[in-house]
Amino acid sequence: MEIKTKFNVGDHVTGISSKHLLVAFDIAKIVVSAKADSVEVEYYPSDGKGGYEFTSFAEKYCFATKDEALAYIQGE
Repeated sequence: MEIKTKFNVGDHVTGISSKHLLVAFDIAKIVVSAKADSVEVEYYPSDGKGGYEFTSFAEKYCFATKDEALAYIQGE
């Protein structure tokens, strides 16, 4: 099985938080969970000190730009 993520470590993205807020961040860590029929990807924001925050964002709620995130929210 080959697993490709939408983004890479170091990429700057805009995510939708669990509180339904737009959050721009640099990706510091990627966690992938693979099952026989699905793959889940979580991105962790950089803490700005070479580490990462403990709050993650699901790949399906991360976007390359704020405009892409807003278009998703608006159902476009």
